[in-house]
Amino acid sequence: MVDTLYDEVNAPHWITSDMSKEDKNMVDKTLEETKEIIDDPEAYADQEFEEEIGSQQKASNIIKKAALIQKVVQSCQEQN
Repeated sequence: MVDTLYDEVNAPHWITSDMSKEDKNMVDKTLEETKEIIDDPEAYADQEFEEEIGSQQKASNIIKKAALIQKVVQSCQEQN
């Protein structure tokens, strides 16, 4: 698997000289991430897991805030 990833990362179609700056940046980022995965797949998986947990916590906090705002709005409407 690592050999396949290495071959793909170093394939000629990733040569960026004919690409737009935006495409080149995307390719460079993808290649960098791929090299990080090859170098330390466990650390990459841990980082992705932590980011996912963080995203879930942010979403949970947003939902809680939205519910609180909804209660406040309902309370204000009931008072009027």
